[in-house]
Amino acid sequence: MFNKMTRSKQIEFLKLWSSLKGGNSSDKSVLEILRDDFEKVYGECAESKFCEKALSELRNWTGGFPKSMEGFFDDDLVLLVKITKTSENVEVSLNKLLAQTDSWYSLKFDIAVSLLSNGLFILFSISVFILLSTKGVQFGAEGLQPDQITGFSAFLQSSGIFIENYKWFLIFLSIGLPITLLLTALYYIGEHRNKLDKKLPFFGFYSANLSSKFFTLLDVMIMSGLSMRGSLEYMQKTELVNRYISVHIDEMLYRLKERTSLKNVESYEDFNTIDTGLLPERLRLRLKILSKSGNKQSQSAIMDTISKSLIKDYGDQLLVKVKIFGRMAKMASAAVVIFSLIGIFDLMFLKINSLQVM
Repeated sequence: MFNKMTRSKQIEFLKLWSSLKGGNSSDKSVLEILRDDFEKVYGECAESKFCEKALSELRNWTGGFPKSMEGFFDDDLVLLVKITKTSENVEVSLNKLLAQTDSWYSLKFDIAVSLLSNGLFILFSISVFILLSTKGVQFGAEGLQPDQITGFSAFLQSSGIFIENYKWFLIFLSIGLPITLLLTALYYIGEHRNKLDKKLPFFGFYSANLSSKFFTLLDVMIMSGLSMRGSLEYMQKTELVNRYISVHIDEMLYRLKERTSLKNVESYEDFNTIDTGLLPERLRLRLKILSKSGNKQSQSAIMDTISKSLIKDYGDQLLVKVKIFGRMAKMASAAVVIFSLIGIFDLMFLKINSLQVM
């Protein structure tokens, strides 16, 4: 874990590895070249350490190149390399998978930046509102009669009282709700999962990310000559697929097993069995078209379209929604702070007028 490279370095390393593998070079020779070049340019670094570890494992026959990646690379990238090792053209297959992975990573980074910048502004606004509605109102309303406090000043005072009375509940809610949603998105795979994916945007983004990777991996494996069943079993055997996808693969394999007793069923009709709810209705139509095509090139093109559509439909649209919602939330929180300041100023003017009358 301590040796793990950053995500960008992992992807860059694999691009270099795949470009050298393009000439059908052995893993040993490629790793020796990369180790020497990294040491010459960067000295002792994470990449050179990985090359040394991988070469050691290759010499001792302890699992090969993908096995040596564990601890240095994320699990999904280890799986990508395992899958592409089944392909005749490693460079083309890996670059195809890395391009898709890169797109999701860029989208997640852009969404995280937008959420962070908007979230910090909203958090600051909430903090100002809490301060004004509690301490600010107490100071401004000191010496005033309850019937003198009206309008937004009264609302501000009521909000402050509510916050002070239920502060521990509000703290628990503000921390517990995001954690609960995150854990549910990562681990919940029950009967209501599809509904959550449709209604909660970040759930849909998470499932679309995994589904896009799954169909890209499936595309590479089928184009390399594996059957549908063989591809699914291979992915399951690696034990690197996410639990969410693993459940869907189990269902697909069960359906394939049920179909083995049927006669006069073409192998390409297996695509009917992978419609387990991973895709929205519009893309499920493309999946149905796959089941009617016996041409591998056509099947590959459709699966590639499915993966790209998931990025566009879920990733790009969610980024736009996050930015629009962020702007609206910032404007709303700024307006609340401005009205809160006006309410405090009203109390201060009332206090000054009361002192003048006295």
